[in-house]
Amino acid sequence: MAKAKATKAKAKPKPKAKPKPKPKPAPLATLRGALTAVQGQDFAAARDALIEVWQARRSPMLAELVDLLDAKAPDALTTRLATLVTPRVTSSLANLRKLRKVDDPRLAKFALDALVALPFTADTAEEFLVTLVDTIERLDDPRFAGRMAAIEEAIKTRINRLAIRTRLLWRIAKVAAELPTVASPAATEAAVEQQLAKALEPLRSTSRSVETLLADIYANPDDDGPRLVYADLLLEHGDLRGELITLQIERASKVPLPEPGAREQELLKKHGKAWLGTLAPVLSWGKGYSRSEYRRGFIAIADIILSVGKKLGPVKADPAWATVEQIEGLYDDESRLLETAPLRALRELEIDAARIPGLAKRAVPLVGIRSIFLDEPVDAAVLRKAFPNLVTIRAYCPQKTLDTIARYAACGTEHVVLQHYHFEPPGLRAARAEFDATVAALLGTRAHVQRLTLAPPFSKHPPPPSIELRRDAAGNYERVDPGA
Repeated sequence: MAKAKATKAKAKPKPKAKPKPKPKPAPLATLRGALTAVQGQDFAAARDALIEVWQARRSPMLAELVDLLDAKAPDALTTRLATLVTPRVTSSLANLRKLRKVDDPRLAKFALDALVALPFTADTAEEFLVTLVDTIERLDDPRFAGRMAAIEEAIKTRINRLAIRTRLLWRIAKVAAELPTVASPAATEAAVEQQLAKALEPLRSTSRSVETLLADIYANPDDDGPRLVYADLLLEHGDLRGELITLQIERASKVPLPEPGAREQELLKKHGKAWLGTLAPVLSWGKGYSRSEYRRGFIAIADIILSVGKKLGPVKADPAWATVEQIEGLYDDESRLLETAPLRALRELEIDAARIPGLAKRAVPLVGIRSIFLDEPVDAAVLRKAFPNLVTIRAYCPQKTLDTIARYAACGTEHVVLQHYHFEPPGLRAARAEFDATVAALLGTRAHVQRLTLAPPFSKHPPPPSIELRRDAAGNYERVDPGA
């Protein structure tokens, strides 16, 4: 029997030793490097250095300094965060997940802001909102504690489904309870941080100037000057909102008003919902039926969502309402938006007469209102107090008798417009005869108002042209020639 040959096992090669990672510089050295970079106007290098120190300590002060530097030297993450939220929750979630390995205070701030603003609130948004909370937990950002109350309030008032609301609130409370304590810096590090804060004070002033400009825009919504200065400031920081403001102001200056260009439409499609800011939860946007509209870079037509409910409450005093010229869809105003919001630019309004005494008690009257649609006449003194610059009253008035016209004219405005509902054919002839008799009776009599517009009864669209009467030199009604 042949002997089996002994085989010598081959020795396994020794694994190559892993290269030792380069030791990270101590926080003090990194902070000093950031200070040197700031002094040399290298804001990007300073930001990156502070992010490195923040990763070690999660200091809210360092996070604030990073935000100041980021506004001066935006990078790829700045752009990704600015465009993360899209009109669809699925793509927004995908964008957020792509940042799951990013360790940066700017991402934490984005997540905190989004949990307060809640860009999506439907049932399908739960995974996106949970991922925001997961992001805060992963980043261990202590600023979460200071935003907790606002986040809870937003979820309680805007997430309708109880089960989702309960899960989110439980998850938020759990993360808050497990937040680590912020490590205090050594005395030498704290001294350098104070030097950094002092060196970056001019950037903080720029940040304040943004707030000042916004306040100026909201205080003077008809003035293009502050908007253009604000647009320039945004463009300096790479914010495309500045481009929208510039494009829309330029277009608004042309007569006749041209249609929006391709670039304007592209900007609004990509960023319109995000630019709604704090009003995004209550305004309809991006749907075929949505009537919300930007003008001169700010929201001008506010189309309230049908299911707004209690969502209006938290934002009813928001300064962003100051640029709104027209409100659509406000069918149920339990939050008393009209009595509270700073609606300085509001131009026209459809309202129940019973609500006008409440509006007359506003601390700041609705000075922008020029036209209102009423369901019945209102006392002239109350009307003038609520709307000091009111010019036109409009109303649906099926029977335009002399008495009815006199009652609306007694409201004390310059112009009264009495419109008509669609009229059924069987009674149309009699209604037209009554209408013609009323117009004939008015001609040559003492004019109640400067201008009176009367729409005749009709049964088919388009309706016939309205009859225009005006006060002549003698103070009596005369008919205006349509061709005049």
